[in-house]
Amino acid sequence: MGIYVHQTAEEFIASLSEPDFALAIVSAINGGDFGPIRILDDPSPQRQLADIHNKLPPALRAKFKSAVVRIIREWVVDDPIQQLEPVVFLAGYIKASDAVAPLRTLLETYAARGVYNSDSINEGVGSILGVLHGFAPDAEVKKLLEKLYCGDELVPRFTGQIFVALCCCDPDNYTFYVPRLLQFVRETPENFPRLDLILGEFVDQVTIEIFCRELGELTSDDQLEMLHLIKANVSEVVLLPTDSGIKLQYESHAPIPLRLPENSLVRLLDLQCETIATEYGGAVE
Repeated sequence: MGIYVHQTAEEFIASLSEPDFALAIVSAINGGDFGPIRILDDPSPQRQLADIHNKLPPALRAKFKSAVVRIIREWVVDDPIQQLEPVVFLAGYIKASDAVAPLRTLLETYAARGVYNSDSINEGVGSILGVLHGFAPDAEVKKLLEKLYCGDELVPRFTGQIFVALCCCDPDNYTFYVPRLLQFVRETPENFPRLDLILGEFVDQVTIEIFCRELGELTSDDQLEMLHLIKANVSEVVLLPTDSGIKLQYESHAPIPLRLPENSLVRLLDLQCETIATEYGGAVE
């Protein structure tokens, strides 16, 4: 971590105006020292700055957050977004929730300019979305993510990332977001090279109890498609046929009955048999 005397850090930060404080943060992120505080090569400057923030008294922590938000708010959108990424990460590390509004403006500006086809922009946007996920279940974050998720300008490669963040914001209503995910998985599977990570995090965020309880809100086709994707990509999920239907087990959780229409259960049993046959190289009687 940065090497400094605690009181010296407080005095340095207290002496700066907010604009000068913002400049000092940018300087430190770009390899300079943070006033009298020496920033080391490892860990990252933003991690060291977050550590400094966490050791400050409340009033100076608020000043620190305000300076970080100022950097994001005043960012010139034509500048390379990679230069802003460390500041965005810093905002996430110190939980500067006021950064949500300028980050929303930044994403909307990129969308309006139609620049999401740029790989460099997409990497930066992915970082911003990841930080916004960290602020969930903030109401403003949910509002922004829903706008991105349901809008015509949604970039398929971000679908899974936004889906998981939205489910974190509102796990009880995850079924509202599932059809859009399934649509993009069907239409652009190349954008989901790690569907296992997306669905694994989804199950952890929503919990297996809520997943089973709300599954019936989907159409029968979407129920089966979602179950098939989770079974295929989350190894800890097991479907257990019983005399009364099918139960779903996840890790060490007790098996939970799937309350689905009879025709869906029959199709799911068929799907389970097909899966077993494929795994063991033969037909199942």
